[in-house]
Amino acid sequence: MKNTKIKFTLFLLSALLILLSILGFRYFTYSTYRYPYSPDTRQVNSSQFMLTYLPSMETNLRLSDIVVRGRVTSDAQSVDTITTLTGKTGVFIAEDFDFHVEEVLFGSLDTDTITLRCWGKDDAGCAKPHRNDELILFLSVQPTTDFAYIPVSDESSMFAVMPDESLYSFSNQEEFTTMDGRPVEDIYQRILEAAQNIHNNPEEYVDTAMGGEVLTELLDPESNALNSFASIIESAS
Repeated sequence: MKNTKIKFTLFLLSALLILLSILGFRYFTYSTYRYPYSPDTRQVNSSQFMLTYLPSMETNLRLSDIVVRGRVTSDAQSVDTITTLTGKTGVFIAEDFDFHVEEVLFGSLDTDTITLRCWGKDDAGCAKPHRNDELILFLSVQPTTDFAYIPVSDESSMFAVMPDESLYSFSNQEEFTTMDGRPVEDIYQRILEAAQNIHNNPEEYVDTAMGGEVLTELLDPESNALNSFASIIESAS
């Protein structure tokens, strides 16, 4: 009888360990899963919400309040928000994501967690991003929408860092798709070149409508923004 009880106890412990292992594996898989982005299946769902500028790294910089690298830490959360910003008409669906900032490339931030808000047109909502995505983002803070941070030009201001440290452009614009599969250092260099171009040619950018804090820094001859970003590149290399 005693041996039977011992065997039954061992059986329960074994079953419990197996169950805990399965649950632990499923949790680990869920918490670390990275969406397999591919240029072959790229889905662009621009909201046509922002001002129309020629897609470029300079456009991203001059409209941004911050440029960051970090990770999406939540699934999409639908937002019941209506805005008249830019006078655009139509129905726009917003979705919020929790975003952990791991590195500030340009601008300043006094927290490491922000709300990332993406807009999608009509009933489609956002085509991006996903939980656990590692992203490089050009963002504008919107005080009138709960201080959420919004990509300044939809997909053209969003880039994913894949598990092998290669890049993926959410945009289908040739200006950015050339970075697909390239190392992260490539986009850092492109950002630096664009920042230097703005800094060296202030007359072309000073009148930017809705220019962001990054533009203000780059046009300020006393700012250390360029040197700070160059130091980030040097540290990463």
